[in-house]
Amino acid sequence: MRLGEILQSAALISAAQLEVAVHNQHQADNILLGEILALHGWIKQDTADFFAEQWPKLVQQIYRQQRIGDYLKSAALLNETQINSILKEQWQTGVKFGNLAVVKGWLKPATVDFFLTYLFPEQRSKGALIGRRQTKVRTKQGTAATISPSQEAIIQSQIMLTNPDEDITWLN
Repeated sequence: MRLGEILQSAALISAAQLEVAVHNQHQADNILLGEILALHGWIKQDTADFFAEQWPKLVQQIYRQQRIGDYLKSAALLNETQINSILKEQWQTGVKFGNLAVVKGWLKPATVDFFLTYLFPEQRSKGALIGRRQTKVRTKQGTAATISPSQEAIIQSQIMLTNPDEDITWLN
């Protein structure tokens, strides 16, 4: 796959963003697609470099030498503080790393799915992704969201720890 297709498959850019970047690339001399995407602020330059330079080698490897968090850090999608926060919460709750990154809003489910599909397919088949059943939830402030069972468990435990008086209505 070409860089734009990889980034789009990883849910890091949209089809419209890719189209604009390709158009810009045709207009400019000697500028790489990743540079254009970074100049627009759609991805970090380190992310473009990771997928252009390291990703093709990684998907060829049979044995993964690092954990998913290490790869996400190399791709500039998570930083060390975020990884440590996820690992601490993972140790406390037993929830999968990718699920926690999604619940915290740091990654999209499709991005986690992309990494698992190509780098850790055995984890993907063991249910490492966010569950398929979804629950709708609404707080007393009127905020609504659709969440997975693992997210529901995390929310319930966090509410109990931080604000036991929070009024949550589970819609499903």
